[in-house]
Parts: sequence; C-alpha cells; structure tokens
Amino acid sequence: MQNTVERIFRRELARSLFPERVPVQSFNVSLGRPLAKQGMVATALTLLSVGRSVDFVTLSYLLRSPWLAGGADEANSRAQLESWLRRQNIREITLSSLLKMCRKQGGGNNSFVQFITLLDNDNKKSRNQSLVKWGDQFNQLLNQLGWPGDRSLTSDDYQALSAWRDKLVPALAALNVVHGDTNRTTALTMLRKLAAEQLFQPKAQDDRLHVTGILETAGLHFDAIWVTGLTDQTLPGQVQHNPFIPTMVQRHYQMPHSSIQHEHHYAQLTIDRLSCSAAQVVLSHPAGDGVVSFSPSQFIPVGIHCLSSQQHDELTTLRGDDRGAVVTLESLSDEVGCELALTDQPYEVAGGTSVLKDQALCPFRAYAHHQLKVRALETPQTGIDNRVRGDLIHKVCERFWGEVTTHRQLCAMTDDELLQCIKQLTDEVLDQARLNDQAKELLSIERTRLTALLFEWISCFERQRQPFSVVAVEQRQQVQVGPLLLTAVPDRVDCLDGQSGCVVIDYKSGMVKNSDLIGDSLLEPQLPIYALKGLEQHKQQIVAVVFAQIRSGECAFKGVAADDDVMPLVKSVAKSAAVKRGIDDWPALLDDWDRQLDQLAHDFSNAQAKVNPVARSACQFCDLARLCRIAECEEGC
Repeated sequence: MQNTVERIFRRELARSLFPERVPVQSFNVSLGRPLAKQGMVATALTLLSVGRSVDFVTLSYLLRSPWLAGGADEANSRAQLESWLRRQNIREITLSSLLKMCRKQGGGNNSFVQFITLLDNDNKKSRNQSLVKWGDQFNQLLNQLGWPGDRSLTSDDYQALSAWRDKLVPALAALNVVHGDTNRTTALTMLRKLAAEQLFQPKAQDDRLHVTGILETAGLHFDAIWVTGLTDQTLPGQVQHNPFIPTMVQRHYQMPHSSIQHEHHYAQLTIDRLSCSAAQVVLSHPAGDGVVSFSPSQFIPVGIHCLSSQQHDELTTLRGDDRGAVVTLESLSDEVGCELALTDQPYEVAGGTSVLKDQALCPFRAYAHHQLKVRALETPQTGIDNRVRGDLIHKVCERFWGEVTTHRQLCAMTDDELLQCIKQLTDEVLDQARLNDQAKELLSIERTRLTALLFEWISCFERQRQPFSVVAVEQRQQVQVGPLLLTAVPDRVDCLDGQSGCVVIDYKSGMVKNSDLIGDSLLEPQLPIYALKGLEQHKQQIVAVVFAQIRSGECAFKGVAADDDVMPLVKSVAKSAAVKRGIDDWPALLDDWDRQLDQLAHDFSNAQAKVNPVARSACQFCDLARLCRIAECEEGC
C-alpha cells in the first residue's frame, strides 16, 4: 500500500502546475518500512547470503546495485557482463567459475572481481562462533566489499546506515545472552529476521507535504489539511468488543470501540481537532467503490468544504489564488526515423536476412533492432533453450550432408549405419557445444533426443525424395536487395538428378506455414532471397524453396515448387493458395517476391518505423513490447 501511495503522489506532484514549489524530496509518508526493504540494507543482506555458488537473480541484483564499490565507474562493464551471462543462459554458477569468466571477459570489472574473490575466501572460513563475533565479521566483510558504495549518501541513506550499525547489528549481538555459538547460516537467518521486524522511517523535513494517519496528526499544526475517506462507515467507527475483557468493563472505562456513544464522541473530537489544525481544511469522501455507494460522515460540520470523488473536475489547488486548470497533452505522431546514408554503393546491413523479416513483421521492430541496436535482455532458462536446440540441429545436419553428399549414398546406408553415423556426429557437436553447467547435466537426454529426431527425419523424409546431390551447405555469400547489401547463408542447396533445377532448403525446429511464403505479405523473406539473389554461382534454376520442419512428431517439408513432383507433399504454385492472388506459375511468384523484397528494403532504408505489426501473433515473441507499448495503445482505443 505504501508503494502505491508514494507512486500516486510522485506522479501528481510531477504534474503540478507550479513545479518551482515542489522540492525534490517533496512529501513524506509517515509509515515505516521494514529495514530489510531499504535498498542499502537489502544489498548488505544479499552480499552476506552469497554462498559458494550464486543464482542468476542474486548475481544480476549485485551487478546492478549502486551500493557496491566501483558501481559508478564500472556501470557499463557490469551491464555488459550481465548481458553476456544472460546470453550464456547462466542460471547458477559457483564463485570460482564466475571469477574465471570475469577474468576471461575482462572489460574493467576490477572492483567486482575483487569482492567476488573476498566472498569466495570468506565462505571458506565457516565455523561456529558467538553472535557478537558474527556481527563483527559481517561488518568487517561489508567494509572490505566497499559497502555502501562510493557515491555520497543522502540524509535518508545515512539514517539507514546508522540504523544498521547502531540498531540492527547490536540487536543481533544482544541475542548472544540467550543463544550459544552458532554457524553462519543461523546467524544470518537471525539477522534477516531482525531486519524484517525493525521498522525504519527517515526523519521528515518540516517543509514537506506529509501523508499521515488521523491519529498521527494529534498536536500538529499545518498550513493546510486535506482529509480523505470520511464516509459514514469510517467515522464513526464500528463497535468491536475485545473478546478477552468483559463488555461491561469496556463500557465502564470507555475503552476504544466499546460502545456507539464512545465512537460518536471520538468522531466529534477528531473533526473538531482537525478543523483547528490548519487555516484551510478540506474534507472529502469517496462516492463509491464501483459496486456500493458511500455516504459522507454525519460529523462533517456545516461550513467545512466537503468534496466527493464525483466532483474531481471542480477541485482546485489548496491555495485559493492558484485556480486549477485542465492540462491538455500535445499529441505528436513520429513514425519515421533517421534514414540510411545511401550512396551509389549498396548499404551493408548487419543481421542478414532477418532485417527484412523484421521489417515485414513490424517496421518498428526492424528499426529498433537493426538501426537503434536495441534488444531486450534475455532471461536464463532451465536446461537447454529452444534456440540452442535449433543450432544443434543445424550443426549436425551440416556435418552429415558434408559427408553424405548424394541421395544414392544415403540410400546405400542401412538403418544401423545411418543411426551410427548420426549418433557419432551428434556426439561430436555436443562435445564442442558451449553449454552452462546445468545444461551439461542434460547432455545424455539431449543426445538421445537429437539422435532419434534426426534419424526419423533423414530416414523417413530425405530417403523418400527424388534423387539429388548436395551442392552447397551453409555457404555464406552477400546479396543485394534494393539498396541493401545483406549476408545470406542458405542451410542447404540440392541439385535434382535428371532435372534442370535446384532446391533451397532451410531447417526449422519450430512450426512454419506456407502462407508466410505465398500470402499477401511475405513474412519469411529468407528463402525467396536465396531463390532470387543468393544462388548466382549455381547456374541451374531454382525450382523450389522448402522449409525442413524438423520437429518431434511434426516433421514435414513445407514450401512451394514450380512443379508437383519436385519435393514430396510440396505443392506447385498452380495448386497453392497463391492462385487466389492471381499468381498461377513459378515466374509470376518470383516476380511477386522480387517486388515485395524491394519494397521492404526501401522501407527499411527510408526508416519507416511505425508500430504496425502485420498480425497480433507477430507480437507474441517480440522483445520490444515494453518499448513500443502497443498493448497500452490498444487499451486506449
């Protein structure tokens, strides 16, 4: 609740019509928080709780914490280290392994390396000792780690630091009277519990806006008072007898909530006191909660300015000479970014064909990813993530078709020989894969899964094709699309035996749809680019572009071909959904692809950056939702 109150007041004071009257520390909420919730103290407790290994959440918190030495000087290098750890899918790591990684990465994280070394050495000194000594050791370790950082402390920060040193640690030492020698874990648990029980409230400045409870206003005088929530349900309060004290005794001594007469008397005294505590008093009450209507308290006297929540349009500022005004926000539509500086030579863009795919899915995504270089931080996942699994499939297939280069050679292999070949290549790829410690524990499962999946794919789908020869595997080349120069890497190119034509194949471990190739919008530009621009060294014509969907239980060839008999279950253009768009043969489809690719390339070079996803599903796995805020726009509509 306190966080909500603070957030509301910060927002409203930031919108003040008179910002020069709003100081930086402009209000005080008179409600203490547990000392453990203070950022400085939370960092100290986190540091002390680090064992011989640390999980990523804790490590990320420490890398971003301003309460550590070198935080300002190493902010960029620590952010890069965190981003690298996220990409490596590190969920938990030992301190010794973390030290090796930090030293290998370099980047100027000297202070961070030093305090990781100190933590690692401190964990080797585990022994039972008194709580007094544990308190001294905790303080000594924090001082060596550079806590609470290099930056100058504010008044609130200094008060939190004093509360740690003068209240919390002495409270731990005081328990030594009733508690014997103990280990580090128990001592830290007791310290955490004390920090959670110890309330912390910084001393307020007299000139600030105070957000207080009614009881806390007793004996205080203000320039102005605004009292909220004065309904007939809160003033007077309800009668609530104490079940452990006889009712007659409670009424005789006029104990709180003992009778309606006491509550009425208390309500009248409260209103009288508030009315005399400031020169200007505003009393208000909510009209309802959306379900039940509320009535104002009967104790609000005549002559006091009373406002209900339905009168919010008529509210003015507390000073009578500053009348409220309606603020109209200016709307600015800016959907075009900075254009590329084009010359007579094609403009080389990093990112390969994904540039045009992002442009097709949403112009803003392409601009943010490939011009602003903005991407969301990755989140470590348990085990081996889908991206790594897709890379493993690509690498095993690359090695396999590097050895088995023809369909005849494939058919000559028995099932046992094929399985043994796939198993051997899978072992080689997994042995060279850079996986974190948690993922390595799953290698045996991944080895079995990957071997079975590729055996199913090659034996049931590749063997059933027309005879072919593999002429290119992962062959990198540069292609020009419109004004852009892109790097293209086709997964595989097969030349069909006895036919004049080649097939471009792209491996996919996820689900793909034919409509992404032949629909109204070209959402998978990779294969069309290969068909049109990327295979100039192969003199034969491209007669099919195909996705090899290698997915357990859902393996399939998906794509489009010039004729029906080119690939198993791959329809020709004349029998595909492209006919509905007036495209009934292969040359017409190539022309349509060429037009769409050229338009996408020019839109990207012209920095067309409108938040305009081609479909709602395009936002499902997009990492920019918090930046483009499309969900908020849709709610506003």
